[in-house]
Amino acid sequence: MENLIFRALDDDESKKKKKKKDKKKKNNDGIAADSESSAAGSERNPSIDSRASQSTNDTEPSEVEGDVPAYSETAEVPIPPPAFVAPMIRQLQPNVFPTMDHCMAHLKLLHAFSAMRDQIENTDGIFFATVPAVGEPITDDLRLKDKRWSIFVSRAVYRFTAWWNTIPAQKAGATWHRLNTGYDFNHDMEYATISGKYMPFDMTNLPPLDVLMVWHAYTLNPRCFFQDCLRYGRMDFWFTGLPWAAINECIDSYTFEYKLADSAVYKWEAKTRLPFNNLDTPNYEGQCAGCGNAFEAPWNAPDDTGFADRNFKLICPTLSCGKVHNMDTLSKDKFIREANELYSSNYPMPGTLLDLHGLPKSITEHEKAWDNFTMPNRLLKEVIFNVRTVPQNSGVSAIRTVLETALKSSTTVSRASTTERITQGKLLNVHRLSIRRMMSAYWDNPWPQSLNLIGAVLRQGTFVSKMANDLNWYHSPALGNTVSRACTRYNRFISLMRARSRKILVPTLDIDLAWHTHQTMPHNYYTYTVRATARFVDHDDKIDESKLSTAFEYTTKEYQKIYKEAYSECGCWYCQVVRQQTVGSVSRIFSKKPIEFDCGTDEPRNHLSTHGVIRVEDRAMEMQRKMLKANLDKAYKKLCEERKKKGKKPPARPDYWGYYYGPYYPYAYYPYGVPYIPPFGMDPCIGSGVYGCNPGCVATAAGAYGNCIAGACGTQVANGGCGGGGCGSCGGDKAACGGSNGACGGHAGGGCGSGGDGGGGGGDGGGGGCGGGCGGGCGG
Repeated sequence: MENLIFRALDDDESKKKKKKKDKKKKNNDGIAADSESSAAGSERNPSIDSRASQSTNDTEPSEVEGDVPAYSETAEVPIPPPAFVAPMIRQLQPNVFPTMDHCMAHLKLLHAFSAMRDQIENTDGIFFATVPAVGEPITDDLRLKDKRWSIFVSRAVYRFTAWWNTIPAQKAGATWHRLNTGYDFNHDMEYATISGKYMPFDMTNLPPLDVLMVWHAYTLNPRCFFQDCLRYGRMDFWFTGLPWAAINECIDSYTFEYKLADSAVYKWEAKTRLPFNNLDTPNYEGQCAGCGNAFEAPWNAPDDTGFADRNFKLICPTLSCGKVHNMDTLSKDKFIREANELYSSNYPMPGTLLDLHGLPKSITEHEKAWDNFTMPNRLLKEVIFNVRTVPQNSGVSAIRTVLETALKSSTTVSRASTTERITQGKLLNVHRLSIRRMMSAYWDNPWPQSLNLIGAVLRQGTFVSKMANDLNWYHSPALGNTVSRACTRYNRFISLMRARSRKILVPTLDIDLAWHTHQTMPHNYYTYTVRATARFVDHDDKIDESKLSTAFEYTTKEYQKIYKEAYSECGCWYCQVVRQQTVGSVSRIFSKKPIEFDCGTDEPRNHLSTHGVIRVEDRAMEMQRKMLKANLDKAYKKLCEERKKKGKKPPARPDYWGYYYGPYYPYAYYPYGVPYIPPFGMDPCIGSGVYGCNPGCVATAAGAYGNCIAGACGTQVANGGCGGGGCGSCGGDKAACGGSNGACGGHAGGGCGSGGDGGGGGGDGGGGGCGGGCGGGCGG
């Protein structure tokens, strides 16, 4: 047995020695092969031979004789990013609550708008644009890009108006178009039937992309779009909204190129008599109200007097006329023209069709309420001669003077209304609001629509940029979850609006995406908001910057209270400050599980949406802005101290967030310093000098351009201030914004001031249309 054991051990040892010997032989063979290859290489390249010899001489013998592992070097191949796969957009049914597919198609359209803007801004030589010296420390290149875009948008609105005029009025809307606004109302008006027929659109009859952009912005002002379609009898057009299925089919999912059939080009040019391409559009053509002859105006001029320039001015070429044309006189001419149509054919003036809640009411159901809202039409009939005889070269301010004089006459006012309180020498708040709504359609607005569509398009610029460039959700792998959650949060936002109907609520960007998408389907949006909130919710894209921050803080607190989840969880300094101010100090002391947010994690969708910000030019509002800035600075400093005590990094506040014009724009940042000058809200514009008018600014000084008539205090849609004198001034003791009997702000524009027995505040649109009753300030 022992012999067997020793024999087995010997066999194992011999096997090990043999294996070691074979391995050593194999290594030597490899070294020899390397030497041969080196020698062969040295014949081709002597330098290699010398380096090989040097390497051989430096090598230690132990390294050759031992067990040397074999190493090899391979180039590291970078892993390419996964290829983008366009989202599948399946069902795009018209006039429904927005779905994931609708939101994705909307993002796709916004990318097309953004690509179009980039192309226009970076194409040298177009429009031969000149830029006025406005004194801002911005490069000429940036200012020139903005000037190109402003001219392009002005031409797009001109082209949209030509297309709008070709849309036929339906028989179902004829009653609206010709409704009688005098004493003898038609008792068979179909106010309860808001309906229409779907207009078929496809790639053979859709308009060009620039016109589609204006149409898109128009639908995002739902009350104005609604009342204009009522006035002009185009209810089928309103009922249809944006045809998402056709639009999605015409936009490439990867390049975002907008392609239509050749027949669409032919149909467009045959209907509008304009070229299909915006860049080929001829000069602006208009008709002189003085002599009736046609005139042409260039879009831009070296002396800044073109139609799309800030200082547009043109003298009628007819020698015997000599009428001066500018934005103010054209707007006044529009007012007189529509007042004559009211007098002769009972066509209603804009702003007199909808009640406080944005709803048309049947005279058979609410005779007194309808009488109140149509009062401006009867007032104009009483003073039509004075309206027609204002100086030829005067502006809308001359119309305001005529109406101010009329409101001071108790006899004229009594004839214009049958309301009993009128005989006591007092106008009702509803009368003032209706007059302000009517006037808001004419300041700096020569277009037939009830709002300046140039400003409406430009105010959407920031939102388009956020969706297409900064956030770029369309290319996100989590797109489906993002838009699905946006629709859910939007539904909650509307429910919150119903519960807090007298407050201004501010959406985050993801909610605003779903909200915008829903507004592009007007009929369903009208039905949904009326059922959910008992009012036709307007989307206020003109809200003062200081109110925006306060309203966002309130919205955050109320949303978290009701739905038990964070409304804004972004890690930027602003959102953390808002949470710092929202959570009570006692709660922070006794909280067992405080919520901490990492400054490095930024969820952009949760930022407040600021694309509709405007600035109210008023000393009181300026003081409010300064106080808000000081409070935020104080809260930010306190937050930094608390985080330092806990050993954490304080939240950053980069300069490019626009801190110098107010810290309440956490989402209005740009890579260059742009002082806030209010041309059209928060679009990254260079200065007010490059635009034709200024609907991003609200003037509240007594007698300021764009203000309301005395006795009907409020703000206009874009450029409104309170009228001077008597009960019309801001802060006055009667009918002023925030006064003791205060009427509220203008149509969707946001009133000035707060407090007082009447409680001033937002316009009838409020912050997204949460308008309340007049007693406490509409939307205030």
